[in-house]
Amino acid sequence: MQVEQNPAIKDQLSEDVSIAKYAICNNAIDIVTKAMQVVGGRSLSKTSKLQRLFRDVQCSRFNPPADDVVIAQLAKGLLVDVKQEAFQL
Repeated sequence: MQVEQNPAIKDQLSEDVSIAKYAICNNAIDIVTKAMQVVGGRSLSKTSKLQRLFRDVQCSRFNPPADDVVIAQLAKGLLVDVKQEAFQL
C-alpha cells in the first residue's frame, strides 16, 4: 500500500525489480546451461529434469522487461545522475 501511495518508492522498486529479474534470469540460464554441459547429451532426454529447467529458464528472456530495456533504463538513470552531479559542481 505504501508503494502505491509514494511514486518515488514505486519508481525505485520498479528499477530494483528489473535489475533483479535481469540478474536472476541470466544467472539461471548460465547455471542450467553449464549443468547441461556437464551432463552431456543425456540432459536433452525428455526424462531429464535439466531439459525442462533449460526450457523454463529460456522463457524468462521473453517476459518483460527485456534485457535491452533494463540496460537502457539503467543507462538513462546513470546519465541523469551524472548530469545532476555535474550541475552541482
